[in-house]
Amino acid sequence: MSTKLELRNVTQRYGSKVVLNRLSLEIEDGEFFVILGPSGTGKSTLLRTIVGIERPVSGHIILDGKDITQLPPNKRNIAMVFQNYALYPNMTVYENISFPLRMAHMNKQQIREKVTSIAKKLNIEEVLDRNVTQLSGGQKQRVALSRALVRNPAMFLLDEPLSNLDARVRFTAREELKKIQRDFNQTFVYVTHDQSEAQNLADRVAVLRNGRIEQIGKYNELYENPKTKWIGDFIGDYPMNFLDGSVLGLDGVEIGFRPYWVECDSGEIEGRVISFEIVHESYFVYCDVKGKTVVVRSTSPVESGDYIRFSIKKFRKYRDGNLVEDGL
Repeated sequence: MSTKLELRNVTQRYGSKVVLNRLSLEIEDGEFFVILGPSGTGKSTLLRTIVGIERPVSGHIILDGKDITQLPPNKRNIAMVFQNYALYPNMTVYENISFPLRMAHMNKQQIREKVTSIAKKLNIEEVLDRNVTQLSGGQKQRVALSRALVRNPAMFLLDEPLSNLDARVRFTAREELKKIQRDFNQTFVYVTHDQSEAQNLADRVAVLRNGRIEQIGKYNELYENPKTKWIGDFIGDYPMNFLDGSVLGLDGVEIGFRPYWVECDSGEIEGRVISFEIVHESYFVYCDVKGKTVVVRSTSPVESGDYIRFSIKKFRKYRDGNLVEDGL
């Protein structure tokens, strides 16, 4: 079972601090939806509000056309996987996965069939008798997902579930997570501050800033056409560069461009090299252009103090911090 979720003008406040500010969005049936943003922007609060751990001070949460705003968590049929997985350390893998079914008073035979089926699909059937403290980080993740899947919930909320894994395991776990979501055709709402996770997992991304959604779209749309300067600065391995439009003969606007959107070794703009980073065969050069630091990609070696010239092949125009029209 998989279901559409709608949030309508949801506000969450702690005392005088507004954490979610009239937030509205729609998450489609079967979608892998990622909520991306820096720390402290309200991402985890949003998940806790959706699942019912916290109630919004105003607004509505609609699941499959039904208003669930005032329902307790156990009546919402939404599963949540926490950052630390929240497994019971005194239980075996089997006992952890079967826990919600035992709480629902399902008979033992049905429980065994459901647990065994889920464990097999997630490749943990061989560790069902182990204590969860004996498992690797990746295995713990699959146990947490199995415990959620066995309930057959309407959707899954995942709060940075890969952040405790090392880089290599995180890469593998990310691919497994996407496969699980596709195989079970479930709606996943996934919170992270990691852009590579958003880029590789999401059908769509909502970027959260100060309790509001700054922009929603496919990751590549956010990268190519940031609607605000803040999105341009936040999205991408390197922030978008911004210069006064006068460098290209444009008045009344700023131009935003990515390091990859330039051609070095010739052009109308000159910069003095401050520093550089070598990534494979590319030099990402930090240079001073009329008192502003910009980053450009070059394939030619540079040294600090050098002067380089470059031309901007693609850009976006901004006025008062907002996108006004596409560039070239």
